[in-house]
Amino acid sequence: MQFLSVPGCPHILNLIEIIHNAEYLIAVLEYAPQGELFDIVTQSPTGRFTEEVAKYYFTQLMTGTCEVMLRD
Repeated sequence: MQFLSVPGCPHILNLIEIIHNAEYLIAVLEYAPQGELFDIVTQSPTGRFTEEVAKYYFTQLMTGTCEVMLRD
């Protein structure tokens, strides 16, 4: 199995693992410029993201996923 690299994509630091079976192919990616997402959520006063913050992180995650999925 060949591991992917995504040069120039600021949302993906490392491809950690690929898990696959007959139905699914799962890429485990690393993205943590400000610490782990769990830590950021739990350190929030409410323990939740505002909608604006959630959109920010979701957009970054989806952009990184698209970068991997649309590679030639």
